[in-house]
Amino acid sequence: MNSKKIDALNILLILISLLIAILFPFKLFLFSYAFFGPLHYLTEINWLNENNYFIKSSKKWKVFYISLCLFISFIALTKSSIDILENSILYYILKDFSLLLIILILFSTSLIIFKKTLHIIASLFFSIILSIFLKTYANSAMIFLSLFIPTLIHVYLFTLLFMIYGAIKSKSQLGLFCSALLFLVLVLILFIDISDYEYELSQSIDNIFQLTSMPEIINFISDKFGEGHEFCFNDLSIIGIKTQIFIAFAYTYHYLNWFSKTSIIGWKKSLSNKKSFYIVCIWLTSIYLYLTDYQSGYIALFVLSLTHVLLEFTLNIVNIKEILLLTKYKHNKD
Repeated sequence: MNSKKIDALNILLILISLLIAILFPFKLFLFSYAFFGPLHYLTEINWLNENNYFIKSSKKWKVFYISLCLFISFIALTKSSIDILENSILYYILKDFSLLLIILILFSTSLIIFKKTLHIIASLFFSIILSIFLKTYANSAMIFLSLFIPTLIHVYLFTLLFMIYGAIKSKSQLGLFCSALLFLVLVLILFIDISDYEYELSQSIDNIFQLTSMPEIINFISDKFGEGHEFCFNDLSIIGIKTQIFIAFAYTYHYLNWFSKTSIIGWKKSLSNKKSFYIVCIWLTSIYLYLTDYQSGYIALFVLSLTHVLLEFTLNIVNIKEILLLTKYKHNKD
């Protein structure tokens, strides 16, 4: 399909995702996360790898970056650090996911800017020092970022920025309209009347949902709107339900947007027959795990899920940089 047809398709996907999210906000999220998520992780990681993760320096820093992302993901899964390092500065860093996340974001920025090893090493130390400073004096902001960057910021804001970049680059009015529609979905959910809907869920869905970080997000947003309480399906506020509608929509469309743009992004071209076979096998295995026992599937795929988010930081930074450059170029041209 050409870009206009893809933009038109994405407008339809936004509307369909929103409608289903309003009707089945909890089930849609769990379905999309289990069925679409793993295939997205695998194909995007392969595409990022083919593009060297947009890292300008030597291959050894690519390997270091991948290793760092995997390490942080395992730390987040186990929620533990190395006891032998207790009372050391390294122990202080490892035990705090928010600190590790900000270090990685700052460091990934340097990987797309610097080529020389000395500059990259210096930037790594600077990233650690600055992150510790932010943790000490802006802890609330760090907690917010550690909760939202791997979740809603990743699936909604970065998707929106990626669409804006594509629309500006291709000079597509329909693409800009699609981007605007995606932004307006958030506004629409805020004002939509859901008082006539009944959101009754089984205990099994409740138990599965508690595995994810979504209850924390719902609690956080509800608390900011003055309706905070411990997450409970039987006593979920209007803000809590609307938050989950947005979560279900954002995740579902994030995946569908990726699959709809194979020709534009070019990730399909990076797949050989051998790679495709392995990816399909892993994907089908993950679906089997989720269908057999959702908790087992979630734990088994957690590292892959978080790693793909972390590995995408370099792409997100490049995307923001390109939007600024294109906007500046257009402004100077006008």
